[in-house]
Amino acid sequence: MSADTEEILPLTGLRFIAALYVFIFHIQLRWPLAPESAFLTNLLGQGAIGMSLFFILSGFVLAKRYHSGKDSFKDYIVNRFARIYPVYVVAALLTVPWMGVDFNAESAYGSVRHLLTAAMLVLAELLVIQAWFPQLFHMWNNGGSWSISVEVCCYLLLPLILARVVVLGDAGLRRLALAAYALALLPGMVLVLLGGDYLVFYSLPIYRLPEFTMGVCTLEILRRGLLSRRLALLLHIPALALLTVYLGLAGNRLPGWITHNWIVLPVIALTIYAVTQGGVLAKLLGNRLLVWCGHISYSFYSFQMLLLLVLKSHHAAIVAYLPLLRDNRMLLLAAFAVLMALSAFGYHCIEEPCRKWIRRRGKSHWGLGRPTALAARAAESAQ
Repeated sequence: MSADTEEILPLTGLRFIAALYVFIFHIQLRWPLAPESAFLTNLLGQGAIGMSLFFILSGFVLAKRYHSGKDSFKDYIVNRFARIYPVYVVAALLTVPWMGVDFNAESAYGSVRHLLTAAMLVLAELLVIQAWFPQLFHMWNNGGSWSISVEVCCYLLLPLILARVVVLGDAGLRRLALAAYALALLPGMVLVLLGGDYLVFYSLPIYRLPEFTMGVCTLEILRRGLLSRRLALLLHIPALALLTVYLGLAGNRLPGWITHNWIVLPVIALTIYAVTQGGVLAKLLGNRLLVWCGHISYSFYSFQMLLLLVLKSHHAAIVAYLPLLRDNRMLLLAAFAVLMALSAFGYHCIEEPCRKWIRRRGKSHWGLGRPTALAARAAESAQ
């Protein structure tokens, strides 16, 4: 296996930490976990920043995987489809009862309107474009699957971004990284200064693309050695500590979660960079159990909305049957155990078998693997 395709185990573990933080955040929103502690309430209430970690990490890992340009565009697209779509579809099917469309309309007009709404939802879900329509955020399982829609947009644009990044000089790379950072700050600044619907800035792919681009730039900065390994290892633990203190003390003082991007994004990028260089945190994140958790993290993230919707719909009945779960922290632990079991099943019985089957079909029927370069073409044209 080449260095470009080799898995960086600590980053796999880090992906699970991000998914877990988002899950705890979703529980905290509905069933507060630490009402006696303002610091913990603030900290747990900012778990949506885990989405920024997902987007930056995704840009970094995919840029590393496809940097060589040896994969054809068709191969790349089928790889991405095989990776995300099977579990995505299963998660959508399991949450159909919570689609949010009332078919018991009293008039013919109402019935037609609801049928059209359902058709629109299904179409958006099939095409994975729901994030482009913030009005859909609270319908079906879009409160979780919107991020998959963002990722799909980023996947489609990666070849263009990567082709540009690899031919930039060092100064141009720094400017692009700073520009991506500045663009990622703008939505939060607009929200603070002018107000508006935070869901527009939070979920629209165009507003999260700069974070993905930061991940691509971070990989290229690493490849070129533009940031000292020693400096990165020295700074990332204090930076994480500073971010934790900031979120605990001031996390609720700004509207929406993207308003913290000014500190969140550089700390995430620095942490990803540093973790690839070794150190104590890399050893912790790279242990076998956490890496396995990282492997099932996509199923963990995808199926959490099912669990949350079930809990929200039947919370009273559940706690009446199991009074111990009246304690929200016990509810969290029980929900976590169920979600881990569901995620392990999803990964081993759906995600991996489907991915391998789609890849086999792709190789035998679609002629994948031709060396039509993603990034190398741009590199060659620049020579």
